[in-house]
Amino acid sequence: MTTATKIEFEKATIYTTSEFMGNVVKTEVRKGSVGIRPYAQYDNAVHVHFVAKGKRKRSGFVKSHKPFVLILEGHGHPDPATLYGEAEATENGEASVARGRYRCFDPGWVRDFRALMSAHINKSQGGAKVVFTVDEEEVA
Repeated sequence: MTTATKIEFEKATIYTTSEFMGNVVKTEVRKGSVGIRPYAQYDNAVHVHFVAKGKRKRSGFVKSHKPFVLILEGHGHPDPATLYGEAEATENGEASVARGRYRCFDPGWVRDFRALMSAHINKSQGGAKVVFTVDEEEVA
């Protein structure tokens, strides 16, 4: 786990797990900060505050149980995989159905994302600077 009292950043891309399905979501932000401090019964909760790109109001989130947060400097980084797979037509052809790629909170969401980001960060050789990272596998 990255230990820091507070890191501030101007323009960044935040990746974290969704509260809905556990899939990884991307948010491009400006004027943000991240730090680790206690929250409820968790001693090492990740607190993230920012102004989303195109917005005026400051917002944020706290990740406490099995946190996963990756913050890269700048905008224009790859999007995580989509929530749903390819749409399939029904037998009568009147509708199409798309299934979720994984079940709720399946480790596959983060595993696929790690592979995508590993290739992106290694490929860019200095272009994709990691501002902050904490991964649920690093926290017991």
